Amino acid sequence: MKLPLLLPSLLLLGAAGCKPTASKPGPVATDAGRAPVVGSAAVAAPATVLRVAHTTGPIKPDGELNEPDWNAIAARTWHFNDATGGEARPYSDARFLYDADNLYIALYASDNDIRAQVTAHDGPVWIDDSFALHLTPDLPGPGTPTYAFDISATGVVTDVKRVPGAKDDIGWESGMKVGVDKDGSVNDAGDEDEEWVVEAVLPFRSMGLEGKPGTRLLVDISRCDTPRRSKERRCGNWGSARQRQVIELAP
Repeated sequence: MKLPLLLPSLLLLGAAGCKPTASKPGPVATDAGRAPVVGSAAVAAPATVLRVAHTTGPIKPDGELNEPDWNAIAARTWHFNDATGGEARPYSDARFLYDADNLYIALYASDNDIRAQVTAHDGPVWIDDSFALHLTPDLPGPGTPTYAFDISATGVVTDVKRVPGAKDDIGWESGMKVGVDKDGSVNDAGDEDEEWVVEAVLPFRSMGLEGKPGTRLLVDISRCDTPRRSKERRCGNWGSARQRQVIELAP
């Protein structure tokens, strides 16, 4: 894996059926650079707004992040936060790009023991090493849906559409394409792993959106991990159910 710029100087909130645990991530504590969010999906607390750049070339979802745009222009969360508001360990971050058809998402996970057992699409991915991603279009009016994704270290996806006051639509399909690159062996506690990277392509049309400047999505992303030779579940997040962050498509 060639990831020279992935690290700085270097949730269990499942999409379909995950139950809250004692390790549930807390809200981000920093207030620098925040701006208010508008629309029916907004919450009381202000949020960080990441302006997402349009791609300058094609993105292949293979987990390599070797397209120049990922390092040159992608919007980036940097480190996730733990329940105290400090930097979560192990390190995680996310990046975003877009074009007229798709939102591109890169998720980086430092991990010394990669674990993933679930192989079925729409299975209980949240029990594995995985990211949980929630996207809510920032639109006026009631009933705005949230689109929830769990993506494992082996690229298995569970996707769910949630409409306020209605039952989760597990049959909803996002059409998300995912590639994963791993440094380490999966489900082998006898060696020490290093990291894994998800590169995902999410069609805007699956969320009833267009890839045009000014489009906003409320976002929270979380990741939980059990380190090697440990039973302690460690979680980090960027945004939370109480304080969503925002990505906005830039011109």
